[in-house]
Amino acid sequence: MPKLEQWEIKKYWEIFRGLKPQDNKLNGEKLAPVFKNS
Repeated sequence: MPKLEQWEIKKYWEIFRGLKPQDNKLNGEKLAPVFKNS
């Protein structure tokens, strides 16, 4: 499996935080558009 670059990790954390997780979890309703656009 390829290793993620530091900038990629930062990018994904920014996306995750922008979705306003509850107890560090997201529901499928919030995740579906992200996965469909990735």
